[in-house]
Amino acid sequence: MERRMRGNSHVRCEWGEKPEITSKVYLSIFLKRVNVEKDVDITNTESLINEKEYNRSDTENVINQTLVEAQGYHFSSKVATEALEITNSNKSILDTHERTINSLENIRILLGEEVKTKKKVYWEYGHPQLENRHILITGKSGVGKTYFIQCLLLELARHNISSIIFDYTDGFKNSKLEPEFKGYLGDRIKQFHVQMQGFPINPFKKNLKEIDEGLYKEEENADVAERIRSVFAAVYKGMGDQQANAIYRATMRGLQKYGAKMNLQYLRDELEVDGSSYAKTALAKIEPLIDRNPFDSESEYNWEEHRKQEGVIFVVQLSGFVREVQLIVTEFILWDLWNFNLSHGDKTKPFPVILDEAQNLDHSESSPSAKILTEGRKFGWSGWYATQFLQGQLDKDEIQRLQNASQKVYFSPPESEISDIASFLSMDNQKRKEWALKLSSLGKGQCIVSGPVLGANGNLERGAPMIINITSLGERIK
Repeated sequence: MERRMRGNSHVRCEWGEKPEITSKVYLSIFLKRVNVEKDVDITNTESLINEKEYNRSDTENVINQTLVEAQGYHFSSKVATEALEITNSNKSILDTHERTINSLENIRILLGEEVKTKKKVYWEYGHPQLENRHILITGKSGVGKTYFIQCLLLELARHNISSIIFDYTDGFKNSKLEPEFKGYLGDRIKQFHVQMQGFPINPFKKNLKEIDEGLYKEEENADVAERIRSVFAAVYKGMGDQQANAIYRATMRGLQKYGAKMNLQYLRDELEVDGSSYAKTALAKIEPLIDRNPFDSESEYNWEEHRKQEGVIFVVQLSGFVREVQLIVTEFILWDLWNFNLSHGDKTKPFPVILDEAQNLDHSESSPSAKILTEGRKFGWSGWYATQFLQGQLDKDEIQRLQNASQKVYFSPPESEISDIASFLSMDNQKRKEWALKLSSLGKGQCIVSGPVLGANGNLERGAPMIINITSLGERIK
């Protein structure tokens, strides 16, 4: 009985046998990764596959290592010979077929190895049956979350998928990034320091809102004022309804006066004109933001150009600001991004957005984060939410939205969170206790992963949670 591997017509596999490469072009793509000379004999497939030594100065062993990494494929002498000819003579054909193999549905992101079996565990990132491409990463400080995120970002960059990071913990500053990560990606890491130049968006810009599928309408003043109000109220936890309403009214007056030129300075003017005690208290809270002026409101960031870049890691660096200013900048950029993807997003073109310390952001029903989590898949969104804890700062509905991420990764949690996370891993009382014990025993670089796995028939299946060791950056790039 013959079957074809999912998304791959270049490989044949008999049940119980090692997959066989049948396409000379497909094999040549593996050989293209190394410097192969025409006089190297790769037709002796048995010796290549059985050879375990790996020496970069030995071309034959380099080829073998490439094949070993290709999950133990074997191939015929005829296919091997023709593949080598293509490798050395026809790069354009190779490039075309390489793009096909690196198409979205073939992308699997290596997470690590299962502790007991050493089996490689993947995030089936490009599988068409994946419910969404969101990932939730939790764990206390110092257990390896940021390192893990760098590992996943490197994997995406290899597939020419760009990403954007909002960094308000300094964890992704060039001085904090891992040497292997920086060395491998080089100038594909782009840092945008907001304190050096304001981020080019205007929070008061009128965007399009979706009325129905394919039907859009420009926002009204009230839509913009409500967005401004909700962002400030979410970030400044002590802001009461009357103070938030003062910001709403000031925004409405400013939009009526200044239209598209409305900005934070005009908002301050309108709050001062209001003169009420609520307006004065609201202004006292948000004035540090206005004084910092973190936006270049007369310019627009070119998100379309950003989307066209391949394998770039774009870091919005928010160091130097107080936490409230960092969060407000993040929220408004997310809104700008959401509105761009609303009309330009494509579910076949992933748009990964990494949000560290996500417990500080707003995930309520009207927030951009909630929209990303619940509606974002059809626009290409891939939300990465890293957090030290879930309880305390987040409401139950916010936690539930984050738990809807199809891939979940639990590093060693704070002691107060162990019981709750164990309940996410199993409904059975006895198994909950077992998972609680395992959670408390996780070492640095270890985590429990929960998400769908690839079945033998090529379909996604519900996977049981498992403990893995994170595959290091060094192992990924050697």
